Amino acid sequence: MAQEAIRQSNERFEELVQRIEEGFWVTNHNHKKVEYLSPGMEKIFGIDLIELTDHPDLFDKNLPPEDAKNMALARQGEQAGETTELEYRYNHPDGSQHWIWERSSPVKDAQGNVVRTVGLSTDMTARKQTELQLAASEEKYRLLSEELEERVDARTAELSRTNQALENALRARDEFLAAVSHELRTPLTGILGGADALNMYGDLTARQSKAVQIIDQSGRRLLGTVNDVLDYTQLQTSQPQLQIQLCQLGSVCQSCMVAVKARLEAKNLRLEFSIQPEKIELRVDERRLRQVIFNLLDNAIKFTPDDGVITLAAESLPEQGVVQVLVADTGIGIAPQNLSRLFQPFVQFDARLNRQYEGTGLGLALVKTLVNLHGGSVSVESEMHKGSRFTIRLPLS
Repeated sequence: MAQEAIRQSNERFEELVQRIEEGFWVTNHNHKKVEYLSPGMEKIFGIDLIELTDHPDLFDKNLPPEDAKNMALARQGEQAGETTELEYRYNHPDGSQHWIWERSSPVKDAQGNVVRTVGLSTDMTARKQTELQLAASEEKYRLLSEELEERVDARTAELSRTNQALENALRARDEFLAAVSHELRTPLTGILGGADALNMYGDLTARQSKAVQIIDQSGRRLLGTVNDVLDYTQLQTSQPQLQIQLCQLGSVCQSCMVAVKARLEAKNLRLEFSIQPEKIELRVDERRLRQVIFNLLDNAIKFTPDDGVITLAAESLPEQGVVQVLVADTGIGIAPQNLSRLFQPFVQFDARLNRQYEGTGLGLALVKTLVNLHGGSVSVESEMHKGSRFTIRLPLS
């Protein structure tokens, strides 16, 4: 029964070592004699088991010099009774180089003497190659990161210089426009005064009256343009101070409607006005608010064909803490691709010299700047050939 149990145990052992891919081996205490090699050893090292059993030095001959030294040190440790772990390279007979991981333990007799060594060898070439590839990739990534960081730093410095140059150019432009506008305002005032004075020098002929009218209209148009440029450049080049005071929104709206009455009548436009409630008080810069509403009305009149309708509506929204002012028209509308550029200065969507609609493109830029200074916001909704709706929202307090 004991012999049968041993036989069955040996069969189970042989079945086990046949199945595992690792190499299992047993040698005498000084590794001069091989007592057992599992089939996995032949798969790993590429040497016939019988040949490897008879000539164990074949294994050592396939080790690179540095790894052979490390192996000799490990063997000394085993003979001293130590368990060792070792990772080494092995020159396979097929010409490739494999990475092997090995763990070995000494077996001692009753007196504590090392009589044999039992070891397990694993081919870890695939894992090692992955590790090496990963290390190479990490090194490549590190180098690329350093290069990218250097390029970003260089690009950032270049952008900083470009931005500074652009800021200087914009500042120079604004200062130039401010200076020119200021110099133009004085002679224009004189021209307009002279045109008014001509009407007081006696009766004018029809041709003379028409000429004076053209001088007056052209001068006022140019003066408006100069004032817009001067206002915008002053807002951009200095710290604007708002003259905050309590004002009636209805009164501001009425004064703006009076200012555009003549232009409305010239194009036979109908202006619809509503305010809810009738008395809305705001703490704002009244002159600047009037400028905002006037510019929106002027813009609506400019782009609305004859016989159209313009709406001016104001509403207090105390639950939201704001007052909302709407200026809507039935004009030509704005293309969707142009909405993002609408409030930029000096933008004209029709850039031809003989364009139909006059203006410098500063009206809406001034609106946005002034509304923002009051802590408010401005938005627009538009549909081509159906009109536009400009909404400003100002804080109640």
